[in-house]
Amino acid sequence: MTSSFVLPLEACTDLSLVGGKATGLARLLAQGFHVPCGVCVTTDAYHDALRAVGLDAREIWCSAVRAPSAERHRILAQYRIAVRESRFPEQMGAVIIQELSRLNQPSGQRWAVRSSATNEDAAVKSFAGLYHTELGVSLERVTRVVQDCWVSLWDEQVMEYHLRAGGERRGRPWLW
Repeated sequence: MTSSFVLPLEACTDLSLVGGKATGLARLLAQGFHVPCGVCVTTDAYHDALRAVGLDAREIWCSAVRAPSAERHRILAQYRIAVRESRFPEQMGAVIIQELSRLNQPSGQRWAVRSSATNEDAAVKSFAGLYHTELGVSLERVTRVVQDCWVSLWDEQVMEYHLRAGGERRGRPWLW
């Protein structure tokens, strides 16, 4: 496990690795604006965690995009369950906790855990309000809530919005 799975906000410059929210915060920091401290769990972490339990997000996404509506709903539901029930990689969780702890925040600090999916906050699609956000998260619960964000990527509303907003049916996935 390397710390490339978790980046400080100021290092979040690659949209394909951290998504729109995180790159926006990095730009604000670079311009000298005050931004609450935090870190970003990368798409590499997401894919590594899922591969560790035998799940291939790209393959499943492409299958869901091409599937008829009823089959798509079944695929998405099955995948949400698989992600929710998978065990969060212990070493990855330790890195996340370690990086948050390095920020020298007061004991008992609560965190906002939000998705920064690579398809949101784009010029033509926002995905506003579709992904999981949780405020007031204790350090002990952060990894569980990160996993909840990952589950929300596979919500039926997300898929429907993606398809209505011009998502390619042949499978250009938005998760990477």
